[in-house]
Amino acid sequence: MIKLIYTKIFYVAALFLLANSAFASPVILNMDTHPQDRGWVTSCYNTGSSSLDNGILKIDSDTCYSFRPQLETTEYSDTGWVVKTRMRIADSQILQYDELSSNNQTLVDANGNPFSNNTFIDPEDLVLAHIELSDDIRYAKLSFYADRVKLNGYYQEIKLDMSQFHEFRLVGDLTSIRLYVDGALAINWRDVVNYGNQERFYLNMRHLSFGIDNRNYSSYINEISYPGVRSVTEWDSFEYDLSAPMTGDDIQDEGMYVQYMPEGYIGEGILEFVGVLNSSAQTAAGEYQVYYSDGSSQIFPVSFPPYQRSSLDIRGLGVKQDTRFASVLKTDRRTTATLIHYEQGKALGANFTTATNTRWGIAEGFASLHTEDYLNLFNPGDEMVEVEVKIHPEHRLRNDLVLRVHSKSRATLPVHEFFKEESLPFPYGITVKSTGPVVAALSRHDAGFGDGMLFMATPGMGETSGYVAEGLATKNNYEYFDVLNLNTFPINLELSIHYIDGISQTTKHYISGYNQWTGITLTDNNIVTRPDIAYAVEYQATAYYNHNLNAPVIANFIHAQAGRMEGVRFQQDSHRYWEFAEGFRSANQATVQEHLAIFNPSNEAADGTITFYYDDGLNPTVIPFKVSSYGKASFALHKLTELRQAHSWGGISYGIHINSNVGVIAHFSHQDKNLGGGFALNGTGWD
Repeated sequence: MIKLIYTKIFYVAALFLLANSAFASPVILNMDTHPQDRGWVTSCYNTGSSSLDNGILKIDSDTCYSFRPQLETTEYSDTGWVVKTRMRIADSQILQYDELSSNNQTLVDANGNPFSNNTFIDPEDLVLAHIELSDDIRYAKLSFYADRVKLNGYYQEIKLDMSQFHEFRLVGDLTSIRLYVDGALAINWRDVVNYGNQERFYLNMRHLSFGIDNRNYSSYINEISYPGVRSVTEWDSFEYDLSAPMTGDDIQDEGMYVQYMPEGYIGEGILEFVGVLNSSAQTAAGEYQVYYSDGSSQIFPVSFPPYQRSSLDIRGLGVKQDTRFASVLKTDRRTTATLIHYEQGKALGANFTTATNTRWGIAEGFASLHTEDYLNLFNPGDEMVEVEVKIHPEHRLRNDLVLRVHSKSRATLPVHEFFKEESLPFPYGITVKSTGPVVAALSRHDAGFGDGMLFMATPGMGETSGYVAEGLATKNNYEYFDVLNLNTFPINLELSIHYIDGISQTTKHYISGYNQWTGITLTDNNIVTRPDIAYAVEYQATAYYNHNLNAPVIANFIHAQAGRMEGVRFQQDSHRYWEFAEGFRSANQATVQEHLAIFNPSNEAADGTITFYYDDGLNPTVIPFKVSSYGKASFALHKLTELRQAHSWGGISYGIHINSNVGVIAHFSHQDKNLGGGFALNGTGWD
């Protein structure tokens, strides 16, 4: 008798996709008719069956059975693609070794070694399905296990109960591939290799398929497939869109543009403001939502006029005092939001994010007698999640921290309290891994420098390249490049300094593998050899023994001097459009000093405009700019005569919109000698 092991698993098979501009509307299979009746054909010739019942397509096979469009032409697009499906695994059965062996099948593991008849295979460890995406920009693979989904190997994954229906939406453009699960951004993969150095996609319709493929063993980055798997999948719908323009992470559910901020706190002597820039021609309406750690919440209707920078006074709204909270801003059109926090001479600031993820990383942590680091987490989902927090180097914390974050609530971990018995000071990095999508940030209060910082964490497990548009080495400040290498192999880090006068220099650094934290002092003369000249910073990370293999890392940039600390994560993508919702011009330009930097990492000159939208919505200021290839421009905003002057009785607030003909990197810094402290902002970018 054949022995079977039953598990509930998820399987989706070979799906090759690119983008296409010739299709005027999405192609949708809502399973009211069989795909074969719509002209779809099976793309493999093994045994299996399919049937249609009440709008559900069931595919049952122990080898290969999948569908693809009959069209075999190649089309092009300048935008991107979307693939969407709602499906589940109804059942799966795995033949034991002795039954497979009797059929003369050769079984091998991930290293190519033959299985023996006593080899134990845990069904949950098997790659039971995959989606493959191949275009002229990148090759990627989404792999499905019994209890999780992984994108391109072991770095990014999400836990799922695949016996239930889930909606999966894959969005691809020239810079990233994003996976949305049930409407929430679960994985954002930006490790994109442009093989052909193209700016358009091609699509071969023979390489678009869905179904089951259990024909043989395959491996890709520690993955194991197993012949003899019988999968039963149920498909409620399948569709692809190769014509709609992509707008990045603002493709969100319920027709709303959603932004998250896991940090929030007001109390005696503590002020918080949320600046919101609406650069569109129509009013943006929606809700400002506040979520506390006890599960309670507050919702405030909001409306932001067109062509205007608005401000939400958190205390004036009636948000609870002396209680930590997270914020969600939902608007019916794109806006840019920034949190500003003032506390007893310290200033913290960061842009809201549209990303949620099951993995986050921060390279900047510091334990000393005068610093306090708080890891802030927000769970936007409808179910409680478990979060595992690791400190790197690992010997600094002997046990990993695991905490639960309830649905739509915020949790705070005072990381510094775990180091009281350690030998201080020392730096460290942080990684976060959760069972469901969350948002993560780190806030720093440093009594030594007299200021603080707020870092939005890096989603996923790192990036292979990055930029910061602003840097300056003087005898009175310190600048650092902090990096966390989570790869199991050593990497080569190439660090480039691009000065504002067009001169560049490059250094290379060896970083050991596996959770290795490294700090590089940029103000060291071996790195920045030209003090008092502004520069931009660029890094590229590759495997040390194979420079053709990209190696993602977590990276942060720090600027510190007496009474001022600024920290940001490196930007991975250049964009044609950037926005900052925070800007202030005081009556005395020496009181508040602000700087805007633009770095152009492209091979052609950048030609664009900077538009300043004020808090009264009247008469925006437009300033043209030009930046040469790999050049940098800096603007002392408090000195710009083109900007509207502050009122004699007080200051004037503004937001910034940058429009460029090519992708650039932007950076904004603020120093307040009245309220104290300073902060830096990455900005919000898109194409």
